[in-house]
Order: sequence, then C-alpha cells, then structure tokens
Amino acid sequence: MNTWWHVIRVVWFKEALDNLRDRRSLLSSLLMGPLLGPILFGMLMSYMLSVELEQAQSTLEVPVLGAEHAPALAEWLAAQDILLQPVTDEQADLARQIRERQFKLALEIPADYPAQLATGKPATVQLYYDSTQQKTRSQRRRLEQAIERYGQTVAAQRLLLRGVHPQLIQPLRVQQRDQAPKGSDAARLLAMLPYFFIMAVFVGGMHVAMDATAGERERNSLEPLFTLPVPRWALMLGKILAASQFALFSLLLNMLAFWVSLRFIPLEAMDMKLAWTPAGAVMILLAMLPMPLLASGLQTLIAAQAKSFREAQTYVSLLMFVPIVPSLILMIAPVDSADWMYWVPILGQNLIINEAVRGETITLLHLFSAVLGTLLLAVLTAGAAAGVYTREKLALSS
Repeated sequence: MNTWWHVIRVVWFKEALDNLRDRRSLLSSLLMGPLLGPILFGMLMSYMLSVELEQAQSTLEVPVLGAEHAPALAEWLAAQDILLQPVTDEQADLARQIRERQFKLALEIPADYPAQLATGKPATVQLYYDSTQQKTRSQRRRLEQAIERYGQTVAAQRLLLRGVHPQLIQPLRVQQRDQAPKGSDAARLLAMLPYFFIMAVFVGGMHVAMDATAGERERNSLEPLFTLPVPRWALMLGKILAASQFALFSLLLNMLAFWVSLRFIPLEAMDMKLAWTPAGAVMILLAMLPMPLLASGLQTLIAAQAKSFREAQTYVSLLMFVPIVPSLILMIAPVDSADWMYWVPILGQNLIINEAVRGETITLLHLFSAVLGTLLLAVLTAGAAAGVYTREKLALSS
C-alpha cells in the first residue's frame, strides 16, 4: 500500500511540477479560463443593467405625428417624463423612418382620435417600432404602460361623471404575495453561473490530462515509464490527481472571481438582491468537489485514444459540450427538481448551484446525492482509464 501511494504521489507531483513550468499553458488554464469569464460577465451585466436603469429613469423623447389631436395625452405623458416631439413633413412616413433607423420608435395619433374619445369609443393610437432592436424594448414597454395607465384614468373619469364608482367594474382584486426567495430575481440573471463553474473545472485540468497521456505518447516517454515495476493504475491515478489539482484550483479562482465581480453589478438599483451567501458558496464547493476527478478522468480516457497532443485537443474539445447540456435544459425548459436528479452528475451540481444563488436551503440529502453520484461515475471513469493503461500499444506514438 505504501509503495502504491509512493508511486501515485511521485507521478502526481512530477506532472504538477512539469505543468507549472509551462507558463503559457498555466496562464491559459488557470488565469484566462477562470478569470476571463467572470470579468466579461460582470462587465456585460453591469452595462446591461446600467442601460436599463438609465432608460427607466431618463426622459424619453418620442417622435409623434398628430400630436395636436391629443393634448391631454401629451400632457399626461410629459408628467411621466415622456415627451412627444412633433415630426416634420419630411418625417411624416413613420414606417420608413423606423425601417431606416432614423427613429427608434414613433407614435401616430389619427385625426379622428378626438371624435372617438368624445363618443366613448376606443380611440386608436399607432405605435411604430422594430422588434429586432433589443435596445428599444424597454422604451417601448415604458411608453405602452404609460398609455395604458392614461386609458385607465380616462375610463375612471367617465364612470365618475356618470355617478358610477370605478370599483364597481372590479368585482375581484388579486393581491399578489410572492413567496419566492429574496435572490430569485437576481438568480434569473445568473442562470449561466453553473455552466461557468463546471466549465472552469473542465478547462483547468484539460492541458494537464492531455499532456500527461497524449503528450507523453507523442514524445515516446510512456514506453520507459511502463517498464518500471509499478502498477500502471497507480501511474494513471497520479496523472489524474495532478489534472484534478489544477481543475480544482481553476474552480476556486472562478468562484472567487465571480464573488468579487457580482459585487460591482448594480442589482440593488434594479430592486434585486443577491442571495449568494458564504454558506451557499461552501455548499457549492462541496457539491463540486468530485467534479475535478470526473472531468480529469474523462479527459485522460479520451486523450489516451489519441496519438498526438493535437489529436487529443480535437477529441477533448468535444467534451466541452457536456457541461452545456444541463444548463441549457434548465434555462430553456425549467422543470421541477426531483430527488433522483441530484444523483445525475453535472445536473445535480446545476441544481445545487441554482438553489444556492437563489438563497434556498440545500438539504444534506441532495448534497450527498450530488457528491456520491458524481464520485461513483468518476471512479468508473478512472477504472476505464486504468484499463486503457494496461494496453501495450498505448506507449507507442504510431
């Protein structure tokens, strides 16, 4: 037992030391991978929320055709910081102005608007916009809501003039009592967080796993290694542990970078609260502990099928799609979590990360299921890699 552990430890430290000397790979796997994602994510989210906040609070100027037909509406909108700007005769074709990107959105008030309003008929206003322009969606929604509130005010005034209280046409009232955790709104913005965490694991140890197998095979250094009187599974396990060490360090850097970057996102200005607590971060880390072993085992197993480092890169890069699948499923088609889902590797980690970000209580049963399910698959993967290491042709590069 001591001999086996000595072999595992020697191989582990040797592979780790060799990759620490490779500064280019170290920079790519442990700095660019874990840190670039959180930095870009934080900058993008800060920009998006700042734009939304600015558009919600700033004065909105809307080009309008026929503003003279609705002075009361214009006055109401001005009180909501929405100013109607009359267009010139050259700009009267609002549809063309929108298509040519001269206007972001525009309003047309027909000449029969006052007559319709006076007779109690629904008065029509036309709103021109381009639905493909995402930046105008919040502005359009703001204008539509303001016009809708104006219509409700006019309706209430009509009822009062006829001696009818507006509440008589509202026999039912729904009082909304949202019981969602305090971090649910922010969690929707952080739906891709599980993908970033899991991807950091796969990227962090990828270079080590490929170099320790396909790289050494290409350099013809596996053949003398296999002549040593030591179990080959011990050699394999030492290489997997070295890759897992880098993958775990990549995960820690990624989590720390996200923890810092999220503090600079103006969530409070959008009435959102981040419920990711230190206790939640510990739960995420515990659930993710077996993931470096699983990722490194899979990468070692796949890299063992390649005859060169470049060929291994091609094969292992396809493995990067694995973390995407559960995240996309939970984002596109949200499902109610069941106990069995936590046993599924990667899916269980996705569920626990989402719960931690929302501020929900993570049960020990779910945490145990996610850890044990992933650990069992990691052991099976390591066993399969050990079987590959028993083949003599693995030592040959051709």
